[in-house]
Amino acid sequence: MEPRGSSSLHYASVISALDIDGDTEKDSWEKLRADAIYKSTLQTARMLADLQGGDTTMAIQATRPNLEARAIDVGITLEDALACFEVDLGTSPAETGPTPPADEISQQSILDQEFPVLANPKGQNSRWLIARPEKPTSRFGLDDLFERFVRVERLREVRAFRGFQRRNVSDKHAMISPSLGRQQPDWLPAMMVLGEGVFLEFSNSAIAGWRKENEEQIEEFTQSHLVSAEALGLPGRMGFNANPTFIMVHSFAHLLLNQLSFDCGYSSTSLRERIYCGTDSEPYAGLLIYTADSDAEGSMGGLSEMGAPERLEDVIYRAVSRSQWCSGDPVCRELDAQGVDGLNRAACHACSLVAETSCTFSNVLLDRVLVSGDGRKNGRDVREPVGYFSKVLGG
Repeated sequence: MEPRGSSSLHYASVISALDIDGDTEKDSWEKLRADAIYKSTLQTARMLADLQGGDTTMAIQATRPNLEARAIDVGITLEDALACFEVDLGTSPAETGPTPPADEISQQSILDQEFPVLANPKGQNSRWLIARPEKPTSRFGLDDLFERFVRVERLREVRAFRGFQRRNVSDKHAMISPSLGRQQPDWLPAMMVLGEGVFLEFSNSAIAGWRKENEEQIEEFTQSHLVSAEALGLPGRMGFNANPTFIMVHSFAHLLLNQLSFDCGYSSTSLRERIYCGTDSEPYAGLLIYTADSDAEGSMGGLSEMGAPERLEDVIYRAVSRSQWCSGDPVCRELDAQGVDGLNRAACHACSLVAETSCTFSNVLLDRVLVSGDGRKNGRDVREPVGYFSKVLGG
C-alpha cells in the first residue's frame, strides 16, 4: 500500500520556457500569425478586398485599429504587424495556411534554444530578458573553469501544465491530461512569472580535459546510474542529456543554490535551477540559478547582483568547500546508490538535496564527489575521481 500523499503516485508534468525574445522580423511575424484573432481579422480583410475588386486599401484601413490591438497583445510594433498583414493579405489562403502541425515540443529542445542566448558574449537587452555578461577573474582559477558569468537582471518564464503522470509511465499508467471541459481544447493551462538570476557558462575545453584525465573513475562512478535513468525514461520526460557532465553540473547547481540562499536573501525554496547540458558529440554546459514569481518576490535584485565576478567567486568557493564534508559521512560519501530509485551517490538531505520546487529533476543524478573529490581512495578502497572544482580548493 502506498500512502495517499506519496510522490510515487502521480506528480505534475510541467514544461517551461524563458522568453528569449529574439526580436527578429521572422519571429515577430510568427508570433502574430499564431494569434487566433489575427487569423480572423485577416479572413475578414480578404472578404473586404474581394468586394473591392482586389483593392486592399480599404481592408487595411478598416482593420488597422484591430491590428494595433493585436500588436500590443502579441508584443510587436505596429509597423511589423502592418508589414506582415500586407504580405498575408496579398497572398492566397492556400499559400499561407493552414499551418502544418508542429512536432511535440520537448523540454530539451527549449533548453537548446535558450543556451546560446544566455551565453551570448554581447549580452541581451530585450523586453523580457536583460543579461549582462562578465569574464570570470583568475581568483581560485575560475577563469579556467568558466567562460563567463552573466547577471540576468530580468527574465520572464512561462510554465505550462501538461498533466499528471507516474514515475514509471506505461500503457497502464499513461499521462493524465488536465480536464478543461467537455470539449477538450488544443491548449494547456499556463502561468507567466517574472524574475532574475545568475547564469554560468562552463568551459568546454576544461570539462573535456577533466573527463579525459579521470575517465576510468568517472565511468565507474556514473555509468550504472546513467543506465538506470535511461531505462526509466527520465532524460526524455525531464529534459536532459544523460552523461557525466550533467551529473557534475547538476550537483554543483544544488550546492550553489544552497549557498546563494544564504548570501542573497532569498529563501532556498524560492530559487530554482535550470541546467543546460549538451551531448558528448555536441558538448556545452551552463547553469542558471533564478527566482521567478508573479509578484515582487521575483525581482528584488539581490540574486542578479551576486552574478558580479567579485561576489560570485566567493560564493562558489564556499559552496565547493562545504561539499567536501557532510554530516552523514563517511556513509553518505561511500554509498554506491541512495535516494529515489538509487540514482544518487554522495548526495543526501544533509549536503546536496534541495526542495522539490527548486529541482526540476526530482533530486536524482547527484554526486558531490564529481565536484570536489580529491582522487584518493575512500574507506571502501575505491579510488574517487578528481572533482571538476578541485583547483578551486587548491588541489
